[in-house]
Amino acid sequence: MKIKILIGLSALLTLCADAIAQLPQPDMDRTTKLWGYKKKRHPDEPFIIGARYEQATPFQNLLGSVTAAAVKQNGSWGFINEKGEIIIKLQYEKVGGFSNIDLTEYVAPVKKNGKWGFIKTDGKEVITCRYDSVIRFDKTSKGFLAAVSLDNKWGFINKKEEMIIPTQFEAANRFSPSYVGDRAAIKQNGRWGFINEVGKIVIPCEYDSAWVFSEYFAAVRKNGKWTFIDGQAKPITPFQFDAVENFKRRGSIDSEPLAIVIMDKRAFFINIEGKEVAAVNDDQKRLLELTYRTLSKDYR
Repeated sequence: MKIKILIGLSALLTLCADAIAQLPQPDMDRTTKLWGYKKKRHPDEPFIIGARYEQATPFQNLLGSVTAAAVKQNGSWGFINEKGEIIIKLQYEKVGGFSNIDLTEYVAPVKKNGKWGFIKTDGKEVITCRYDSVIRFDKTSKGFLAAVSLDNKWGFINKKEEMIIPTQFEAANRFSPSYVGDRAAIKQNGRWGFINEVGKIVIPCEYDSAWVFSEYFAAVRKNGKWTFIDGQAKPITPFQFDAVENFKRRGSIDSEPLAIVIMDKRAFFINIEGKEVAAVNDDQKRLLELTYRTLSKDYR
């Protein structure tokens, strides 16, 4: 039975990968500087969705045959399907990608008249556009929660727009799992820490920067140096790295999570025990340095 289940899962993952690979890919017309979509990104490949957008994002596979990509035209954002048909009117100042709020329903953050809310795949507004900022919904033991900002204070709402964790923090990021429960990075009195899904601070606000948990560990910075902690704030190494990238599985689904770090101008991979396991090539190092410059800033 286990073998049949594993074979079925492998087949499903292969089908999902094939479906994603077959979706049109965004590319720019080098003459007009406008974006459209091709079967694959290559200068000689023809556009199958004309290059008429100021910006275009990759397609997402949502509910079975439903696909959506955010595009910008005449200064406004909306969504198209893989045939190039507009499925959500181009009327927003900014949009984000779709994410789950349950097993069969997806929502995307949108900005209209200077305020943020969420819409469903049919374009219906399900969370009122009244927030200064929002971050995507993520699953917790208390249901799906999203970080929102009102009057420069952050809290968390559920999909019914009930304020589950009151707006009280200087900044916040989304929930993700640790080994001991869900955690979200929050900022108080200029320092970062973590709360659980009921809003209790479970890791003290003592860090200069803190990222979301990834593969059950979070990158944190103190006195200019980085390390990774678990859900109980236990570091895997001293604070010693100059730059880091979150842990991720870089091969098959059962591969070992690895993080890229830079120390003393040398880049290498570490495992979740903090041990060096491999060197990093120059392209990976350049990507990490770019990521670090982007992500090491406090979230606003």
